[in-house]
Amino acid sequence: MSNLDSDIILFRSSLPFHPNGEQVIYVEPDYDKGVNGFIQDNYDWLNREVENLGYEFCYFPAMSERFHGWQYRRYYTPYNPPPITHIGGCEIEPYKLGSDCLSSYLKTDCTLSPSFIIYADDIVCSGYYAFRVFRLDETGELKSQLSLFFQHFSTLRKKHSDRLRAIRYSITGEIESYPDNEIADRDFPQEAEKLMEDVREQIMQLRAYGVNEMVLNSLLNPRPRLSTMVISAEGRITLPGYQNREIKMTPLVKAVYFLFLRHPEGIVFKNLPDYREELLMIYKKLTGRVSDEDVLRSIEDVTNPCRNSINEKCARIREAFIREFDDRIARFYYITGSRATAKKIVLPQDCVIWQ
Repeated sequence: MSNLDSDIILFRSSLPFHPNGEQVIYVEPDYDKGVNGFIQDNYDWLNREVENLGYEFCYFPAMSERFHGWQYRRYYTPYNPPPITHIGGCEIEPYKLGSDCLSSYLKTDCTLSPSFIIYADDIVCSGYYAFRVFRLDETGELKSQLSLFFQHFSTLRKKHSDRLRAIRYSITGEIESYPDNEIADRDFPQEAEKLMEDVREQIMQLRAYGVNEMVLNSLLNPRPRLSTMVISAEGRITLPGYQNREIKMTPLVKAVYFLFLRHPEGIVFKNLPDYREELLMIYKKLTGRVSDEDVLRSIEDVTNPCRNSINEKCARIREAFIREFDDRIARFYYITGSRATAKKIVLPQDCVIWQ
């Protein structure tokens, strides 16, 4: 029985995913019928025990089945049609990754046996990722071994949390000074992140982290393919290449989006007052509303670089796309940019069709 604090194995940095210290992974050099049978028979128990400690249990065959579902395909590859699950009356079995799929990435002088591994993000080895390993004794009773593993695991989790807490409280930074008319530009990244928290909670199960990224890439092989974006005369946004999906926004958010679409060169936030009349015109066309006091106040707020209203609208635009598909595709459609630069939509202009 090995100790999680001392037994380390190394995988080459060409590993097809960036390790996540929040995941417990079952690995083996070759398919072991006994251990795999035990895991399959006790999967719910194992998953629950690991989850109770705040981690995710990664067993490749089970993950393959989970990510094969249409909800994941729809999110990561919106350009693909729904999968065919039956051919000639026969159901097609999902492709499965084996638990030996990482063995070829092992450092040559490291040995692998049926084991549970956890990424050791506090250990730096040039050209390699270090993992703490708990090796199973196949001749012993597996459930009692795993109970001992969970005890080690709990101790490791506490050390990991304490270390992260110490790092978090040790970070300091200087406060940058910005002119009043560039406050919106200064807060663009932070405000967008803050307002995306509620979105992250809703789509957490659809995001790829660590091992999940490798599983999704293996199963779906996502190669971002852009769809044209059709803007109807009434202002409806649809994406024909993604099953004609509609992107929905509130009128003012959509007006801001159309303003940036009309200016592919980008807009510098401190110059927003110059676009006030144009934004008002777009908003009127979308809503048919006259220039009442509330409308004028909203337009003035969103074009005021001293306020965060523009950041809120950009965050809502980003949210509208990320709700529908993965950020590797969505980032082409929402407004992006660095501080002190023009913010823009990078979707090629020939992909935008105004009706």
